[in-house]
Order: sequence, then C-alpha cells, then structure tokens
Amino acid sequence: RYGVTSLSSASNGYAYAGTDGGGVHRFAAGIDGISGATVFDTDWSLLPSNTILSTYVIDTIQAFGTPHGVALHYSEFTKSDWEVFDSNMGLVNDTVLSICRDNDLTWWFGTPQGLSSYEPSTESWNSYTVNSHGLLSNHISFLALDAEGSIWMASDAGLSVLSGGQVTNYPK
Repeated sequence: RYGVTSLSSASNGYAYAGTDGGGVHRFAAGIDGISGATVFDTDWSLLPSNTILSTYVIDTIQAFGTPHGVALHYSEFTKSDWEVFDSNMGLVNDTVLSICRDNDLTWWFGTPQGLSSYEPSTESWNSYTVNSHGLLSNHISFLALDAEGSIWMASDAGLSVLSGGQVTNYPK
C-alpha cells in the first residue's frame, strides 16, 4: 500500500522499513510478514511525519529521518522512549535525508541544507555547510562512517569527507 523508502536491520533480528506515508513497519524475518508488522506512525509514536526518508538502526536504537525532523527511538516499545529534533532545536534543516552514528555516539544527519551533528552527552549541535566548512554541496543525500571514523557524505556535486574536523572533497 505504501512505497518503501528505506530499510535497516537490527542485531536483535528486527527489520525496519520506512515508507512513503505509512510510517515505519518493524518486522522479524521468519515470524512476521510485512502485513503483520508492528507499525510506528504518528498515531502510535512520536514520529514527526509518516513519510520516512531515512532509517538507521544500531542495536536496539533506531533513528528515522522525515520531512519534519528526526526521531530517535531507544526502545522496542512503540509508544515510549522517543526523542524528536527539528530545526528549532539544532538541525540545519527539518528534512533529514540520511543518518549515521559515529564511534563516539554522535549522531549525523544529512539534509538539503547541509550536515548536522548531535552529541547526546552534551546535548550540543554543530552544522556543516558549503559556506562554513567547504562542503561540495549542502544537499547531503547519503552518509557513511568508515573504519577510521571519518564521515563520508554523498551529494549532488560529489563526495565530501569529514575527518578530524577537516573536509576533503571529491567532485564528480
């Protein structure tokens, strides 16, 4: 019924499918079919939107990017342990296209207006843009963390890598 926009899997056997209008469907392979999945949506959770643009899962922690901010979920229970962030709280833009978390437990969010980082231990935010840090483009569509802890950003203009506070660009 809803198109799948993103997928992530967790070490506990759950898979999370973000959808275009139907929230997030969580299911366990071999137990649930997609029709029998648990649904996280705006009626049953603190998701800021039922349109999910990106998902990221590590252990039992999930992050869901939407057009209206990002939701972090620290539980397997639908209604509890949610944290929601938008541009009023520190995101450079409400539309979260990509998500990753680094080895220091800092969250990274790619948006059409640049990259935002959130450090939960200090509740501090930083933003990285073309103007502030020399990214190739502000439109960050995909993020990845490499073995050295560098953040790789895919954009419409090529790749940018943030390592040790310095940005290296690889134009297309």
